[in-house]
Amino acid sequence: MKKIILSAMVIGFGFSCVQAQEINTGSNDVNVQNQKDQQKKELIQSNPQAYEAQGGNVKEPKFNTKAEKDTYDQQMNAQNEPIKARVVMPSDPTFPKYIITGDESLDASNYMMAKDEWIRNNQSKYDQMGTPEGAPLSKEARLKLDENLNK
Repeated sequence: MKKIILSAMVIGFGFSCVQAQEINTGSNDVNVQNQKDQQKKELIQSNPQAYEAQGGNVKEPKFNTKAEKDTYDQQMNAQNEPIKARVVMPSDPTFPKYIITGDESLDASNYMMAKDEWIRNNQSKYDQMGTPEGAPLSKEARLKLDENLNK
């Protein structure tokens, strides 16, 4: 009987130590986050122009009515709306757009198919677009370059 009681006490003591360690770890995480938040706040206060240039708002506006606040909130939400579609080659309005549906692999696949079809139907326009400096060359361009080097 003494062994059972002693075993239960040892197990209970072990659980209490583990629980105390988990509580301590949680408070350390909170302290680290508070330190990061304080550092961020100090950085913003010391560099308000840089923060505003990145889209931050250093000064909170004062509102006299709820309607003013609602208008402000609507404007802020409109500015921060996610991009639903973007034009990759804006110089030609017929060039396909990358449509974001939330499924990245499907979006990429749909875009590549639309782009390949556009290129097949508009080869001369595509050839005139050129490649931005520093962009990787297409497979065909690399093969053509290799052929010229081997001559």
